Amino acid sequence: MHLNSAETQRQRRRFTEASKHYASFTPPQKWLSRLQMKDISYVINHGKSGVKLLQGRQLVISEDVRSLRATGRLTTPPYSICIILCDPDYNPLEGTLYLRYLEGETWHDVEGMELDLGNWLFREVPAGKEYYRVEGEAEGWEDPKKPENQFMTEDELKQKHWHIMEVPPPTTVTFYPDRDPEVTCCDGQTESDCGYYGKPWAEAHVYPANNAGATGATFGVRVQAGSNTDMWRYFNRCQFLFDTSVIPPGATIISAKFRVFGDWKQSNPYWPDWAVALVPSDPLSNIDIVLADHLRLGTTLLSNTFITQEEWKVGDWNEFPLNAAGLARITKGGITKFGLREKTYDAANKAPPWGRNYRNTVRGHSADNASGNRPELVVTYQP
Repeated sequence: MHLNSAETQRQRRRFTEASKHYASFTPPQKWLSRLQMKDISYVINHGKSGVKLLQGRQLVISEDVRSLRATGRLTTPPYSICIILCDPDYNPLEGTLYLRYLEGETWHDVEGMELDLGNWLFREVPAGKEYYRVEGEAEGWEDPKKPENQFMTEDELKQKHWHIMEVPPPTTVTFYPDRDPEVTCCDGQTESDCGYYGKPWAEAHVYPANNAGATGATFGVRVQAGSNTDMWRYFNRCQFLFDTSVIPPGATIISAKFRVFGDWKQSNPYWPDWAVALVPSDPLSNIDIVLADHLRLGTTLLSNTFITQEEWKVGDWNEFPLNAAGLARITKGGITKFGLREKTYDAANKAPPWGRNYRNTVRGHSADNASGNRPELVVTYQP
C-alpha cells in the first residue's frame, strides 16, 4: 500500500481516533483493558497474514480500527461496577449477587467476584445492552426485586450501588394427621378399663391400656369412677401427630393453634372444673397408637386454654392456641406430637370427688372420620 494513498490516510485517521478514544478511558477501564487478551490476525506483506496476541492499549486500538473500518463507529468498552448485597439498614449480607444482561432474547451472566462481605464486583460489564437485571440470594432473606420484573437501562444500572433484600413474609400452613393407611403420622386414642368395680386412684391412674388404635372415627377424653367407693374405672387419652417437616430448621415459629372438631359430649358434667388440656405425647411409633402409648403423655400444658365439658363444642371447632411451651414443641423438619388428656385430675394426678359411676366425657372427630373434619395444627412461621 502506497504511503500517501487515500486508504493509508484513512487508516492513519482511524488510528488517531482510536488512540484518542483509549486516552479518554477512565483508570478502571484502562485497568480492565489490561486484563483482556485476544489473538488478532494481520497482513504481513504480499497477502501473507499472521497472528499477534494483543492486550491493553494495543488491543483496544486494534479493535477500534477494525470497527471504524467496518461500521464507522468506535467500540464500546466494558466497564466495572460494584454492588453491595445488603439488608434494609444497608448492612452487607452473606450471599450471592447475580448480574445479567439481555442480548437478543437470551439473558447472559456477567462474572462477579465478592471482594468483601456482600461487596460484589462485576469487572467486565458489556456496554450498550438493551436491558440489565440484578438478583440476590441470602439465607433467611427474600429478594423483593423479582428478576422477571427487572428491565434496567445501562444508566439505571450504573446508578445502582445497593441491592436491598427483605425479610420474607410469614407463612401459614395447616397440618393434618394422616388417614389410614398412615404414611408419616397418625392420630388415635388409648383406653384403660379397670373393670366394673374399679381400682384405687393411684393404681387406676397408671393402669395399662386395654384398647388402643389409630383408625377409629372418633377420639375421646374421659375419666370415670367405678361402682365401689373411691374406686376408678376408665381413663381415655388421645394422641395427635403432624408431619411438620416442611418447616425449615432455621424458621421462627410465630404462632400456632391446635383444633379439633367436637362430635359428642356427656349431657351433665359431674365435675365442673374437669377440663381438656393440650399436652406433649411421645408414642412408640409415628404411624400407629399402641397400648403402651397410654402412659406416654406428658403433663406440661402446651396451651393456656382448657375446655371444660360444658364449654366443649359439638358440631364445631374446639381450639387451643399454643403458648410458648407449645410453640417450642413444634418440630421443624420432623414430626410434631401432641396429646389431649384431662387437666384438673388426670394430668395433675388428683382424684376428683367420687360418686358411683360418675364420669365426664367429650368426643371429637379423628383423621379417619368420614366428615373430613380432621384435627388441625395451624402454624405461622417466618422462613
